[in-house]
Amino acid sequence: MAYTNVPPDDPTAVVVTREQALLLASLAEMGNREQLRPILRGLMILQKGDGHWAPRYRQDGRPMEGPGITEATAMGVWALLKYAQLSEEAEFLKAIEVRVRRGLGYLEKRLHPQLGLPRVGGDILPPFDGAGFSLWVASAAAAAFHLAAEAYRDRDLDIVYGALRKGIEQHLLRNERFITRLDSNGYPDLRPTISLLAPALFGIWPEDREPVFSTLDWLYDALFDRRLNGYVPAYSYAPELSGLLPAVWPVATAWLARTLYGAGERERGDKLLRLMLGSTINNQLPQAIISREALQLVLAHREAFIQAQPKHVPRLETEVLLTELEADAQEHRILYVGMPSVLSHVETVRAFHRGGYIKSFILEA
Repeated sequence: MAYTNVPPDDPTAVVVTREQALLLASLAEMGNREQLRPILRGLMILQKGDGHWAPRYRQDGRPMEGPGITEATAMGVWALLKYAQLSEEAEFLKAIEVRVRRGLGYLEKRLHPQLGLPRVGGDILPPFDGAGFSLWVASAAAAAFHLAAEAYRDRDLDIVYGALRKGIEQHLLRNERFITRLDSNGYPDLRPTISLLAPALFGIWPEDREPVFSTLDWLYDALFDRRLNGYVPAYSYAPELSGLLPAVWPVATAWLARTLYGAGERERGDKLLRLMLGSTINNQLPQAIISREALQLVLAHREAFIQAQPKHVPRLETEVLLTELEADAQEHRILYVGMPSVLSHVETVRAFHRGGYIKSFILEA
């Protein structure tokens, strides 16, 4: 059992490993341990013999191998361990140990011997297929090694975690703020992006301490789209080159709100959740929201935008998306992508939970 990125009857529906991991961690945090058992089993079945997960899978379980394997593997191991930590089930922790160690072994082989950071060819944000060192992936890997070291009381795993954390401090931090990534030549990407919340989202840096707080304060203003009244994951300066829709992500707003609550910034967190409620259509949240004008930037370079997508994303998926948005733009100025989005809903509820407005959230069968 797994959640697809769009309703399963959609021909482009796939299982995204990153989304499965985030959903598992978020739902487990809000008290869904028993209900998540089928999804847990599904995630474990998808893991390959050498320990890695593919970034995406077709609904029949066939992997869509691509440049995001390192990120998917870090997220998969982290999700299993996060569930084990929250459930406090010693038997489950023992049952997944072999899988966890295989996944960590796969990750350790991809750490740069000097920087201590995982070498990636995929990320949550563009460049999707670009080589380099990503804060998002490094934070997920660090969280996985940290949870495993604590769970299994393993000194060697703790040493790797220490190397990862030191690598982040030395190479992905500038002037008391995190940076999104280094390219393969070591040049920093200094743009504001939602990836900068990764150390807090994965729990390896406290939300109310520096450099998280300075980074959070910067993103609160820097990523706000006043035309769409929400938060972009990053600015898409040239969509035809980056492959990123110039759109607001409700999940980005939810992550900012949750981190603000953790940092003690209740007033600003409440403001963002009010924005979220204003983005719903029939009480549903999309994956992204884009204006007609922003869509025109993409359609003017349609082929280049399609070519800029991650290699594991089928061409048909992007073509169908653009065709549907183009048709919607004939009648509407504000367009909704991926409606409804399970991840947007769950992360919004989790933000309400972090703010103290919801005590628990239980999935119904």
